[in-house]
Amino acid sequence: MNKMLPICLSLLLVGAAGGWCATPTAVDIEALNTDESSIYVLYSDGYLQANGFAVSYGYPSNIDAVDLTLTQSGKGYYILESDGVIHQYGDAVQINGPMPDADNPFVDMELFGATNSPYLLQQDGSIVTAGNAVFYGESIRKADAVDLELSSDGLGYYVLYEDGVIAFFGTALNRGYTETGGIPAVDLELTGNGYYVSLSDGSILSFGDALPMPFRTLPDDDVIDMIITKQGYRILTKDGEVENFIRVDAQSGTSWYAQVAARSIPQQATPTPTRTPSPSVNYFNFTDSGYSEKIIGRIPEGSTLPDSLDNGYASLFGGGLFIAASDGEELPARKILYYGLEDSTSQSSTGKVFASLAPERGAAEIRGMAYSRAGLYVVVQDDSGTFVFLLEGQYEDADVAGFTIY
Repeated sequence: MNKMLPICLSLLLVGAAGGWCATPTAVDIEALNTDESSIYVLYSDGYLQANGFAVSYGYPSNIDAVDLTLTQSGKGYYILESDGVIHQYGDAVQINGPMPDADNPFVDMELFGATNSPYLLQQDGSIVTAGNAVFYGESIRKADAVDLELSSDGLGYYVLYEDGVIAFFGTALNRGYTETGGIPAVDLELTGNGYYVSLSDGSILSFGDALPMPFRTLPDDDVIDMIITKQGYRILTKDGEVENFIRVDAQSGTSWYAQVAARSIPQQATPTPTRTPSPSVNYFNFTDSGYSEKIIGRIPEGSTLPDSLDNGYASLFGGGLFIAASDGEELPARKILYYGLEDSTSQSSTGKVFASLAPERGAAEIRGMAYSRAGLYVVVQDDSGTFVFLLEGQYEDADVAGFTIY
């Protein structure tokens, strides 16, 4: 998708030569087709962060990474360097990269068909092809090219430029575009008969049949990438934060439904794992029977967590919805409400209590939730530390009346 080039500077000092690289920044986000809650985040130095059920098959170090492309199976990936070098991991097959071009960096890569034939985009808008990838044209402009997307039939492509202009080649259809007036465009995402353009300030433009996305306030750092999900969208900021938004008509605004902790830079040495003792008192009291809980990990000290969690924080699964709620407006989140078809009406929807933190846990609070096929992951923090719980069980997939999810 779109990528911002890392900046590496070489310093020549009197009597000695040395080099340093700017602090690595996030450059790309990709989600598994089989599980949208499982994502990869690529950083400019080549570091790859795997979240959820996404598997890390390795990554290069100390490179100028600009793009991550997953294989069709989701069991491998390619990492592209700004000089055109392509690294492959997992079940990714060998791809011979183009000749290096120091004056015209590469910024994006897309693969065509089962042969994994690459299309590569350079900063000036040039298109480089290999294998069975067909060249349909290019447009060299003063504005930097930032993103390349193949048309749905693979017989054309779209090129997004930093000023918001989109160039169309082959079967790519022009659904319109808007010059952004100085706010950099960073990513293009296709829909059925339209597309979205994400801007660095967090706003999202829609064209064709793309439904308007909820507007949000300015992020803490520049947005550099976006992915569309079945429930809404995810944005990646340059500092590695991933923010997640869903459309739920029965609630005001947008809701957060999953959490990805930003990379800690510089990285700290990994401590020797220690067994987490089983709690003498359960963390959760379950209103419904048939569910179990277990600790699956402890969050390291110093990790960044949300400042607070309120009734608007939620986790989606199919048509169902979990919401972390507080017992009062000023209290931290201590219970989980479940909204399902059987307790909803077309006018309103009341969630039944699915689980709540045990009163004996005192100051414990829910700090985050994310749903996957394995169950509901819940981040809980108390005086003894921060834990990740997996609440296992079967949850019915059903549309929730009163909650329209795009």
